Amino acid sequence: MSTPNVYIPDPIPAVEPVLDQQEVSTPLPARRRRTGRIILALGLLVAGIALCVWMFFWDTGAWALAGDTARNSAGILAIIAAYFTIRVSTQTNQARTREAIRSNFRDRIAWAAGHFDSSNPLERELSRQILYRYQDDPELEESEQEIAVNVMSEYLYLQDADMVDPGNMNRDNQTNTEENEEER
Repeated sequence: MSTPNVYIPDPIPAVEPVLDQQEVSTPLPARRRRTGRIILALGLLVAGIALCVWMFFWDTGAWALAGDTARNSAGILAIIAAYFTIRVSTQTNQARTREAIRSNFRDRIAWAAGHFDSSNPLERELSRQILYRYQDDPELEESEQEIAVNVMSEYLYLQDADMVDPGNMNRDNQTNTEENEEER
């Protein structure tokens, strides 16, 4: 006698609640402030809708009052709008300036790193000057400053190890490295 095929479901796994990464990383007072702002915005929205409904259905003189208030406060609202427009444009210009500095840094440091062992003495000197300049540049952010210092220290290490031979740059680095290993 055979047993009938009976489907036995797998037990349901225990699922831990998954929290949003922003909620985990945001401290509790900041979440409370955000929640308070949301409640305030929703309250103002509901109050505005209630005011419009009241003005439309029950009070005809309120429309005249609303028109007078809007006309009298238009200048102040224009000044507030202009202030925020200036603030946004200033922040945008500052962000563009920082990005231009970063882009210039990336382009120049890449060029300098590629040309510090050049056979052309002018390119070699220019790349060395670029590396020295960015090593102490106050406009750079901390991470970029660290990159510049690391590239400069690597340059100095290669120069001390005689892998970069400023006097004889016609030979490639592979030959210099092999000769250094033979001398040891």
